[in-house]
Amino acid sequence: MDTAGTGLTASSGASDANGMLELKKSLAAKELLCKETQLESYFTALAKARTDRIATLKTIIVNEKTEADAVTRCEKPQGPRKQRGDMATFCGEGKCCGAAKGTVNGAVLTVESCQKTDAKDFTYTKPRVPMTTTSAADRAESTKFVFRCIDNAKQLAGPMAALLAAAYLSA
Repeated sequence: MDTAGTGLTASSGASDANGMLELKKSLAAKELLCKETQLESYFTALAKARTDRIATLKTIIVNEKTEADAVTRCEKPQGPRKQRGDMATFCGEGKCCGAAKGTVNGAVLTVESCQKTDAKDFTYTKPRVPMTTTSAADRAESTKFVFRCIDNAKQLAGPMAALLAAAYLSA
C-alpha cells in the first residue's frame, strides 16, 4: 500500500530479502553470461590475430630470404687451410668481391660481398628483431657503407712485394 505517494509499497522484511536475493542471482547470471560472451569473442579475436601474425611472419621470412639470396657473400672462410678460391670467377662477370665498411651502434662492421665493379656503396639493413612484423622495406634503419673492391688490393700486392724484396737485397 502506497502511503506517501512515492510509488513504493510496504511489505514485510522477509519478502524484500527474498526479492533482493533473487535479483542478485539474476544479475549474477546475466553478468556471467555477459563475461562468457565477451571471453568467447576475445578468444576468437586472439586466435585471428595470432593466425594473421603467423601469416605475416611467413611472408616476411620468404621475402627476406629472397633478398638475402640476391646478395652473394664472399668472406674468406674462418679456420686453418680454408681457401677462398678465385674471386674473379666466384662473383661472376662484371662483379668483384669487395668490403663494405661502416659503423653500427658504435662498432665497425665489415661486410664482404660481390657487387658491381663500379659500386661505391653498400646498403646495410639491420636484422629484424625476432617475432616483429616489420619487413626490411619498412625498417628505416638502413645505413650506407663505403664499398671497395678487394681485387684491386691484389694488383698492388705483387709490385709492393717486389719493391720490398729489392729494397732488402740492396741493403
